[in-house]
Amino acid sequence: MELSYFTTFFSPPRVNRYLLATTNTTISAIELYKLNLQLAKEFNPLIGIVEVTLRNGLSNVMEKHFNDKDWIINQQKGFMIDKGLYNDYLINEVAKAEKKLKKNGGALSNHRIIAEQDFGFWTAFFENKCYKILNGKPIQLFKFLPKNIHRNDVNVHLNQIRKFR
Repeated sequence: MELSYFTTFFSPPRVNRYLLATTNTTISAIELYKLNLQLAKEFNPLIGIVEVTLRNGLSNVMEKHFNDKDWIINQQKGFMIDKGLYNDYLINEVAKAEKKLKKNGGALSNHRIIAEQDFGFWTAFFENKCYKILNGKPIQLFKFLPKNIHRNDVNVHLNQIRKFR
C-alpha cells in the first residue's frame, strides 16, 4: 500500500507516529498499524468492563452518598457547581448528555444520563478537588483496596487506562 493512500484514511499525525517508530519505512509502518489494531481489539473488551463497572459502581456510591436515585440530575445544582472544582467539566458533560437525549427523543432519566458519560467523566471523581468535595466517597467503590493504596494511586491507574484506551 502506498503511503499517500494510507494517509487518505488516517491523518498524517497518526501515520507519522508509526513512521517514526519504523524509521520511515512505509511497509513496516503499515504493518505496525495493523498490529496495533489487533492489540486494541484484544484489550477493548477488558477496558469496556473496567469502564462499565467503574461507572455503575461510582453511580451506586453517589446515589447512597446523596441519598438520591436521581443524583446526577440533581447534583447539577449541588456539588457540580462547587467553586472548589477547577472547571465546569462535570456539569457540562451532564448537560451535553441531556441535550443529546432530548435531541434523539429520549426521556431524561438518571440511568440514561449516567450511561452517556464517558470514562473521563468517571475518572474525574478521583481528581483531588472533586474527591475532596465528595468527602472521599468515590474510594468506597473499591471495598477491598489494600490500605497502602490511596486516592492518588487509583487516580494514576485510572488515567493510565483512560490514556491507553
